[in-house]
Amino acid sequence: MNNHRQANILSHKIEQNNNFDNTYQEIINKIKNSISDKILQEELIKILDKVKSSEIGRFYIENNGFNGFWTEYMCSYPETKKLGFNVSDNENEKYLLEKLPIVIATQHRYQIFKSEIKKRLRDNIKIASLPCGLMNDILSLDFHEYKNFLIHGIDLDKSSLQQARAIALAKGLIYHCKFTEEDAWDINYKNEYDLLISHGLNIFVDSDEKKIEMYKKMHASLRENGELITSTTVPPPELNKDSCWDIDKINSKDQRFQSLFFKYFTNNYENNVRTPQQLCNILEKSGFSNFEIIPDVLGVFVTIIAKKC
Repeated sequence: MNNHRQANILSHKIEQNNNFDNTYQEIINKIKNSISDKILQEELIKILDKVKSSEIGRFYIENNGFNGFWTEYMCSYPETKKLGFNVSDNENEKYLLEKLPIVIATQHRYQIFKSEIKKRLRDNIKIASLPCGLMNDILSLDFHEYKNFLIHGIDLDKSSLQQARAIALAKGLIYHCKFTEEDAWDINYKNEYDLLISHGLNIFVDSDEKKIEMYKKMHASLRENGELITSTTVPPPELNKDSCWDIDKINSKDQRFQSLFFKYFTNNYENNVRTPQQLCNILEKSGFSNFEIIPDVLGVFVTIIAKKC
C-alpha cells in the first residue's frame, strides 16, 4: 500500500472510534508533558474542549480529516441554514462552521466549484471527480436539458462512493453515473474526460514531485482542451510572504484558534500548503497551461482552473 493511499484511508474512516475518552486523555497528557508554558497549556485545553464538544470536531480529531459525509456537511452548511433546515444547536459546532477562516474559505470554494462546473455543462460531456466524496457539487446541479453526459466518481472511500451513488439515484442521475474505487496515483485513463474535478487531495501531499505525479495522471485522463478544476490551501503570511490571505477580513482571535488547533491537534500540514503561483508551477510541470485563479472570499482556499492544450 503506498503512503498516499494509506493517508487517504486514515483521513476517511467510516466509523468513529467509540473510545474517544482515551484519545482525549492521550492528547491532554501530550500537552502537559510537552509544553512547559502553563498559560498555553490552558489555552490549548480550552480549544480542545470546544472542538470535542461537537460530533464533527471529534471526528476530525480522531481521523485527522473528514470523510465524504462530513466534508459535504461542512461545505453545504451555509446553504442548509439559509434554506431553513434544522442545523445543530451546539454553539461550539456553530463556531467551527461559521467562524474559522479555513471553514469559511472552504464553503466559499465549494460554491465556486459548483458555479464553474455549471458553466461548462453541455451535451455529451464526460466529467470525472477525484476524489469524489459525496459528489454533491456536481450532482446538485440541474442536468435536465443535457443529453448523453457521463459523471464518473472516483474515490478510495467505499462509504463515500455508496452515498454518492444514493444521491445520484435520488436525483435521477444514476444512469449517467459510474463509480469506481481507485487511487489517484494508479488511475490509467487516456484522453477520456472533458472536465476533471479534484479538491482536497493535494493537501495530504508534502512533496512537489508527488503532486506532479498525481496531476500528470489527471492530465493524461483529459481530452485535448479538457479542463481541470482544482484548489490549493494557501499558507498564511507568516509562513509565506506571497500569501494572498485577506488579513483585513480575518478575525485574529479566530485565526489564532485555528492555527493552534492545526499545530497541536492534527498532523502538521505546513509542508503541504502552496500559494496559487506555486500550484500553477506544479500544474505546468504536469502538462497544464492557461491558468485561471479564482480566490475565495478570504484568499485562503483558492480555486485554479487549468487546461490541457
